[in-house]
Amino acid sequence: MTATPVYRNKLELTRAQAEKYPAIMNAPVEKLDYRGLMLRYQFQNAFDLYSGLPSAWCNFLIPSEIFHAMDIIPFVLENEAALLARTSQSRSFLESADALTGFRDICSYQRASLGAFLQEFLPKPTLIVNSTMPCDSVGKLCEVLGKHYQVPTFLLDIPYDRDEHSVRYLTAQIKKMVQFLADVTGRNLDPERLRHALSLSNESRADHVAANVLRQEREPLIAGNECLGLFATAIITLGSGIGRLVYRRFREQLEKTAVSRSAEERERLSRDKRIVWYHFKPFFDDRLIRRMEEELGARIVFEVVNDVYWEPYDLDRPYESLARKLLSMMLNGPLSFRLENFVSAMERFRADGVVNFLHFGCRHYNNGSVQFQLECRRRGIPYLGFDADCIDPSNYAEAQLTTRVEAFVESLYASA
Repeated sequence: MTATPVYRNKLELTRAQAEKYPAIMNAPVEKLDYRGLMLRYQFQNAFDLYSGLPSAWCNFLIPSEIFHAMDIIPFVLENEAALLARTSQSRSFLESADALTGFRDICSYQRASLGAFLQEFLPKPTLIVNSTMPCDSVGKLCEVLGKHYQVPTFLLDIPYDRDEHSVRYLTAQIKKMVQFLADVTGRNLDPERLRHALSLSNESRADHVAANVLRQEREPLIAGNECLGLFATAIITLGSGIGRLVYRRFREQLEKTAVSRSAEERERLSRDKRIVWYHFKPFFDDRLIRRMEEELGARIVFEVVNDVYWEPYDLDRPYESLARKLLSMMLNGPLSFRLENFVSAMERFRADGVVNFLHFGCRHYNNGSVQFQLECRRRGIPYLGFDADCIDPSNYAEAQLTTRVEAFVESLYASA
């Protein structure tokens, strides 16, 4: 077995990864497909952290449009943990975090990020911005990192309710965050640049909606396993030119696939069972998911994390529009909101079965699993609780999960 290379810092890792894709790194951006665009963005984002430009560590909910409009490099801690898992780097960082805290039931996204900090793998940020949603643990992590690096931090307080009072409160919070960014970096936010960034996001949103409609109306057009990783990262590109191209190329690829398929292939794929997937996946090993789709005949036709839950931005009310988007996030508010979103996805994508990926240590996603299972049972739709971990290989029982996935797929065909 080939030993996994060990890298001293993120710059070394990124250089090694980028060297594997010279065609992507050297091609004009306009010539790349959505996969190439996302790789190019990930590599460039990492290089920019070492460029001297101001950088902001944040979670995936902080509005990326503001960062792009102010030329601040956004660095999403959850995305970094997923990258470390994909490149087989996460185990060492997890061990470092566990040695310090003594607790392995903390979310592995935060454990991996903490370990990377402990090993001085990541460059020092200019500032840190976090929100009260969706996780409490990432808030504490950002607090610890801010104190260690002695950099300014800002906490965006997202209210639980979705009423107009909450909209006004969160709008004011976002304005305070923008002033915080300006005070720390010396870069004021140009209203026209923000308007342009929001306009780009509206275009990306339209392409994403169109792509989702294609996926719900047709036989499987793309491997769901691929989408589980792609758009977890792509969300931070919203408001940028490359983000606009990512979503456009994605829609165009689905349209091309839909047109080019033969009638025989469409018929063959239409016979496979349709799976709606909730949450993410084990980024360190997706072989079982690929086998489920490619060999067992159960294809992921939609991932609930890729739903477009927000309305288009009102360009004349930028801060209010950003607030409404954050409040509408499915994890915000009572469980009934998530259940409604869950049921809607099952109906729109004509689910034959549901897989709920129960990420170890994630209290927020997992606390609705019983209600989701009961709803599936009420509708006669087979349900699988996939107990595993997105980042930590030690929480992944491959043999047991293989048996459960095979039994689940058998139940799909038995109930037909």
